[in-house]
Amino acid sequence: MKKKTRSWLLIFVFTAVFFFIVNRVFVFSPTTVERVSSMILYPFLHLQRTVVNSMNTWVYNRKTAAQLRKELVQVMLERDELYAENVALKTTGVYAEQIKELLEFKERYEQDQIIAHILLRHIGKDAHYILVDAGEKKGIAVDMPVIYKNNLLGRVVEVWPWYSKVILTTDATCKVSAECTDTKIRGIHQGDNKTQQTLLTHVSHLLQLKKNDLIISSGEGLIFPRGFALGNIEDFEVQGLQYKITIRPPLSIHCLDCCAILPNRS
Repeated sequence: MKKKTRSWLLIFVFTAVFFFIVNRVFVFSPTTVERVSSMILYPFLHLQRTVVNSMNTWVYNRKTAAQLRKELVQVMLERDELYAENVALKTTGVYAEQIKELLEFKERYEQDQIIAHILLRHIGKDAHYILVDAGEKKGIAVDMPVIYKNNLLGRVVEVWPWYSKVILTTDATCKVSAECTDTKIRGIHQGDNKTQQTLLTHVSHLLQLKKNDLIISSGEGLIFPRGFALGNIEDFEVQGLQYKITIRPPLSIHCLDCCAILPNRS
């Protein structure tokens, strides 16, 4: 039994020595094994590098995109704030420019004008009027003249506590005693329910009119003071014993946001 065991042990040792020698002499050296291993490992390393770099790039880009979105939101908020400030400044500037000459006119004539904003415009074939944000609470009364700069807009016809109705000079029912500044010819200015045209009536055909002559309120009567512009003569023709005279209004009500209301004449 011992001899048999010894024989198997010798065979095992001899076989191990044989394969070791063959491996060292005829097959591979340790350096060759490492080289082969590196060649096998390289594709995996390259793949790992590609995958890891791609993942890092994706994560970085995702982070950058999130930051950009956050910065974009912040920039948009700042833009909106600046836009709102810009609008407020422009609105303030426009309002100041609009009332500047009204206030200067008020100081020049030393009158207690009331500045009012236009709430509503009704410009139709039936009537021309506006509603303004000044009423009984501000001392507004019926028949007060309404102006803008040196131009006559109309007169107050109805008054409520917080707002009033103003009939415009372009309304067919609004009549104003008027005078031509160059020729001194007088007549009655009357609306025609048209924004671009009014009329001057009761002018004899024997008088010499002049185109583009400025028409102003003459101050006759108890409502409208003297010296406010009503428009310029655009055209005229003889009809019977009188002229048919068309007047071009000095401004458009659509472009106005405010006006001034004068106290009644004493």
